[in-house]
Amino acid sequence: MNHYQADPYNALEAISEAQKIAFGPMLFQASWCLRETGVLAFLETCGSRGASLAEIALACELSEYGAGVLLDMGLGGGLCYLTDEHYVLGRVGKYLLHDAMSRVNLDFTQHVCYQPLAHLRRCCSNQGTIPQFGDLIS
Repeated sequence: MNHYQADPYNALEAISEAQKIAFGPMLFQASWCLRETGVLAFLETCGSRGASLAEIALACELSEYGAGVLLDMGLGGGLCYLTDEHYVLGRVGKYLLHDAMSRVNLDFTQHVCYQPLAHLRRCCSNQGTIPQFGDLIS
């Protein structure tokens, strides 16, 4: 297998991948919030017409600012897209809503992995240890 024996990216692809990594944690958290606040489910009920920011905020009991922040990240992650100032659920958003493996992995990462991963650098050092879960709860 020669998959990892050469750099597969040109300069544009490499910088795009670097940006995905840099913004990955924010996209993850925003995606989880879009699902948990009901935004993705609401967009699904709206079909191809979609919904305005104000409609989404009202239906999901969010501030327009908060809904806008989440939806901006959702646009960047392909969870939704814009049609005439209406947000429409995209395929990625549909999978986060309905695909069992995606749902389980998202929840596992949020509830089990996310907070401990903040300690990864320390854990990888010679003196590092993995904190107990109870140690992370404040």
